[in-house]
Amino acid sequence: MSRHPFALALSLGFLALGCFSTGYEEPAPAPPGVPDVQDEDADDGDDAKKLEEKRRELEVARLRLKLVEFDAETEEFKARLALEHARRDADTARRAHEHLTSTEAPHKIAEARLRFDRARYRAEESEAELVELERMYAEEEFAEITKELVLQRGRRQLEMARRELELSERRLAMLEAFELPKEQTGLEQALLKAREAVEVAERKVRHLDLENARELLEAKNKVESAEEELEELES
Repeated sequence: MSRHPFALALSLGFLALGCFSTGYEEPAPAPPGVPDVQDEDADDGDDAKKLEEKRRELEVARLRLKLVEFDAETEEFKARLALEHARRDADTARRAHEHLTSTEAPHKIAEARLRFDRARYRAEESEAELVELERMYAEEEFAEITKELVLQRGRRQLEMARRELELSERRLAMLEAFELPKEQTGLEQALLKAREAVEVAERKVRHLDLENARELLEAKNKVESAEEELEELES
């Protein structure tokens, strides 16, 4: 019985020694001047992440540049189209004004004068015919009823001729003093507005050219900066 406790103690001692010899051992620190492998792996991961971010930034900058170029082309097209429309409207207004002053107004006045002259001649003829009838019936013997009917017809024709003459005269005066000047003023105002619209459209085109140039320059600068930054990271 006295040998068992000793054997048990000896076995426990060997078991403890085995545990110490096969347990966890802390890694030895790296010698001075030798870089730590774990730190290098972490740095490489950060660099790769930054490189990928810069590549995406460059891609976005290039897409932004294409978008700016497309928008610039679209806005320039719209502005120049509006300018072309304004120029056509101005040319139409100019031709309408020239047509009125050189052709339409003189033609209208000539027609009105012709109607006036025709009415005047008709009134003069009717008056002369009535005078002749009155003289003839005064000198010769005619039936009273026949005489009165003929003279009454002559007087009515003269009255109608005088009314037509008065109306033609008023029509001519109104045309010369009011209608044609009003129409000409309206065309002059339309021409002025059309020319102002052309000037506004031209200014918009020039402003748009400057604005597009600025935006394109900014977009190109961003692309160049992103390319330079990416090149530095890759080197």
